[in-house]
Amino acid sequence: MAEASLDARLGQAAKALPLYQRALQLDAELDDHGSGVDWCIYALFLRNSGFPTRLAYGSVLKCQTLLSSDSDSQEAAAAGRVRKDLEQRLGPQASLILRNPKPLWQEALELKP
Repeated sequence: MAEASLDARLGQAAKALPLYQRALQLDAELDDHGSGVDWCIYALFLRNSGFPTRLAYGSVLKCQTLLSSDSDSQEAAAAGRVRKDLEQRLGPQASLILRNPKPLWQEALELKP
């Protein structure tokens, strides 16, 4: 994740994208409990790099499913702010995505630059 974040900050989205995706795949394989935060970071990357908003929204929904139920945590609060922003950008499409976000999770992992 660190290398992907550095590339993203340097404006190298095409280089960062597969690094983020691989990190998320490794999180899933290892059943990493910190993967919720990683999905939120990925959602921010997608949003800030101009990728489809619906994929960023799907990613933040994945983040929220993985975060602990502690709604007072900083991570949960940050994810909530990102989600609200993306919902405003998507408008009515957000409620459609919310009904079934799982296909977007895989699409976000398979996204090409």
